[in-house]
Amino acid sequence: MKDPFLDIVNIPLVLIGETGLIQDANKAFCDLLFIARDAISGRSFNKIDCLKPIEKSINSAIMSGKPAVQRLGIDERSFEVSMFPFRKDDKYFITLCLYEITPFLEIEEQLRRRNRELMIINTLSGAFISSENTDEIFNELLEKVLLITDFTTGWIMLNGDKGFKLINHQGMSKLLIKEISEGKISEFCNNIAASNDPLYIFEEDELRKLPVINKEGLAILAAVPVKTGNKLKGIVFLASRGHRTFDFNLASILSLISGQLTLIVDKVELFEEARRLAITDSLTELFNSRYFYEALDKEIARAQRYNLVFSLAILDIDDFKTLNDTYGHQAGDEILRALARILKRESREPDIVARYGGEEFVIIFPNTPKEDALAVAKRILNGIERHTFLEDQGLNVRVTISAGIASYPGDSTIGKDLLYYSDMAMYMAKHSGKNQVVCYNKSYEKNIQET
Repeated sequence: MKDPFLDIVNIPLVLIGETGLIQDANKAFCDLLFIARDAISGRSFNKIDCLKPIEKSINSAIMSGKPAVQRLGIDERSFEVSMFPFRKDDKYFITLCLYEITPFLEIEEQLRRRNRELMIINTLSGAFISSENTDEIFNELLEKVLLITDFTTGWIMLNGDKGFKLINHQGMSKLLIKEISEGKISEFCNNIAASNDPLYIFEEDELRKLPVINKEGLAILAAVPVKTGNKLKGIVFLASRGHRTFDFNLASILSLISGQLTLIVDKVELFEEARRLAITDSLTELFNSRYFYEALDKEIARAQRYNLVFSLAILDIDDFKTLNDTYGHQAGDEILRALARILKRESREPDIVARYGGEEFVIIFPNTPKEDALAVAKRILNGIERHTFLEDQGLNVRVTISAGIASYPGDSTIGKDLLYYSDMAMYMAKHSGKNQVVCYNKSYEKNIQET
């Protein structure tokens, strides 16, 4: 059955009879298969390789008399095949119309990829928006990166002044956490930092060369550098114990994640710097009074919850007005800066040192009874007394301070009262000759009133 109208249509068409034999095909169909028109007529359609995948649909459409649609791939092109059964002269036929949809599928894939990218951007950005705590931000970031990429293990290392530091991890053994924290993959990180590659994939053979990581039983490890310009901010490591295929799709996802992490790390750094400035005294670079009040409230809450003690000291420079009048206000500022450095040096790691205002400083001694706080305060006073101030200006200036200490809960459980009592003790230190530390005693209140 030859149909002279088939060639009027420029999409591939083929006409099949009820016995499954091809009655005719137009030029577009023959060109698609690189076959002559005479060579295809009379052949069974299921002998045509490209039509075999839709054989069931063709037979079903012929038997039911109902149209059908199915997608079909020919070489690297995609088609949507519309099947139209009809009856003529008591015989059943079916016409196959092949509509090429390759461009539409490419657009569909681009839209799918774009939606995935937007999903990744929104997902990762949500981690930054949801918290003001840096640790929580990185914890949620890592959780979401693992969810997006389907890796099972991951850790984030940030590059600082002292090298790479592990800041977050999930799915790792305690041994691996310990060894990474001790810097046992620092050289590995430095090698990544020295290269400009945007992504690194290490499979089992390569991981055997890294004993620290190899002991974890990982089958694949991806290292995603986080860079701003030429500066490496950190590295995100993603790993799986099971085998998985690394393909272009995964590479593009990791590349996008790298870009988003760079933006988020930059924002976190800006946030941290803004927070640092908000709680830091600009002259001495100690904590400011705003931070001190927040820290005092938190320390009281912690002490109440865990039944702890802590102490509070107020320190005031002796005769600071005389120093200012004698050497000038710029020299006075330098004395404050130098004294702040001594306070930081002589205090302990957990102690919170702040400038309270003017020439006054405060120190919170967490989990510290009054006697131990007194010992630290005396060490600070000795350090200040031994120091020569304004030496770089050719001067030999000696400075002393007076300090008062009160403790929680022995003296009070209320923050403002602790401040008042430590201030009262500091006043007694001044009144008793200066350059000394006095611990609060209830009798001081009567003495001060009498004075």
